[in-house]
This record gives sequence, structure tokens and C-alpha cells, in this order.
Amino acid sequence: MIVELLAADGNTEYSPQQADGLETALDYLANEQFDVVLLDLTLPDAAGLEAIQEMAFILPHLPIVVLTDIEDDATALQAVQLGAQDYLVKKRYTGMAIRRALRYAIERKRLEERIFHMATRDSLTQLPNRYLVLDRLTHAIDHAVRAARGGPDGAIVGVMLLDLDNFKSVNDTSGHATGDRLLVAVAERLIIATRRADTIGRMGGDEFIVILEDLNDSAAIEIAAQRLLGIFVTPFILAEHTVQVTASIGVSTYPSHGTTVEELLKAAEIAMYAAKNERNCFRFYTPA
Repeated sequence: MIVELLAADGNTEYSPQQADGLETALDYLANEQFDVVLLDLTLPDAAGLEAIQEMAFILPHLPIVVLTDIEDDATALQAVQLGAQDYLVKKRYTGMAIRRALRYAIERKRLEERIFHMATRDSLTQLPNRYLVLDRLTHAIDHAVRAARGGPDGAIVGVMLLDLDNFKSVNDTSGHATGDRLLVAVAERLIIATRRADTIGRMGGDEFIVILEDLNDSAAIEIAAQRLLGIFVTPFILAEHTVQVTASIGVSTYPSHGTTVEELLKAAEIAMYAAKNERNCFRFYTPA
């Protein structure tokens, strides 16, 4: 009936595909690209609102419109709180109502994504900002804790704080616009020099952070730190200026140097200041 209503009056705006349960739907969504989900709350393999929660967790960027027999404002509010963008009661919907709900859900999700991006991204480099970095480090620690319960593999998290050497002199001699271009260029090279699974963020000023997950030993962090220092070998061509800078990197690891976000950041910062004494190097945290 939904398919017929969506196609009413020759409308071809939507091309629906039907799944007979949550698992089947998740298989479709994993292998094909969809714009929106119309989710019935009476599925054979998911009871009520749990279907919204699971789908929103697995596919957080996909808009969801809930379809149900229940006509209750409290249920509707709970559905939205769990990740849905809209709510349709079966006995009330028409083809126009379904199309409008799907269209609005897509637009609401896009707006949510834009707002989230603005709140969690550095406006200059577009890297994750301090807020998002700390959130990801929290998740990385939680993941490492779970991995450690099953054995030693994947139980190490590396935190690298990178600070540019003599960045102030770039601003003073070439201007703040050139300094900003340098920060953007550094961010671009950092992305190229790290794994897709790593988190690269800007903590503020000329300080960047790299979080490495799923590591078996600290040797991998040492290799990564050497690779990051290598991105500064080639000078930066910035408009009419050619800039040569180096960086100092402080490294801490979970669980050796701390088990909380605060402890790991403090240890990495102490190590970074030790590296700054020599410039163009990295140092692991030590109690000394």
C-alpha cells in the first residue's frame, strides 16, 4: 500500500525497496545507498522502539521516519529522541503525507549534520576540534578496555600532541594570513600521513593531536611519529611565501601513561614540552 501511495499520480520522486525485517533492512543498507528509511515499529525481529535505536546507532547519518499504529505523543517524542526525524500513524497517512514526511526527514537530517559539523569542526582546517577530539579519545579508551578483556591485542591507544616550532615567527615575518595557510597545509599533510582509522584534530593555535587506535605495541606509534615528522621535510609553498617549519611531538599511551582522557593529554603535553627543548623530534612520556 505504501508503494502504491508513493507512486500515486505518477509520482516518481521515490523508488522504494521493501525489507521484511530489521536484519534484512540492515543488509540492504550495508550494500546499497539509500536516502531515507520508513521504519515500521511492528517488525518480526525487533520490538517497538528498539528498532529505531539499533538503526540510528549503526547508521547515524540516515534519516528515519517511523510508521506505527500507536497514536501517542509520548511515543512520538521518544521515537525522535532515539534518532527518528518524523513519525507517521498508519490510519492517518496518505501518499502526500508520506512523501512530505520523507522529504522533511531528509532535510532535517541534513540540517542536523550541518549544525553538528559547525559545532565539532575547526573553522580554519575543518579538522575535528577539541570537543570532538576529546569525545573520540573517550570512545577509543572504552574500546581499548573492551579489547583488553578479550586479550592483549588492540588494547593500546596512542596520543600524539604536535606543536609547530617557531610558528610565531611565521606570523610575525609573513603575516597571519600566511600563518593560517600554513596551518591548513599542515592539516592536509597530516591527513595524508595517517591511517583512515586515526583521528587528527586541532587543539587550538598551532597545536594538533593524533589519536591512534587498535595498536598491539608502542612500536607502531614510534613509526607513526617518525612519519609525521617526515611531512615537514618538504617546504610549504604558500601563495608568495615558501615556509620551512619543523614540529615537536609528545606521545603518551593507554594504559601505560594513563587510563583517562585527562591523564593521557597531560602526559602527552609534558612529553611535547620535553621535545620542544630539542625541536624537530618526538618524545614518549616518562615520569622523569
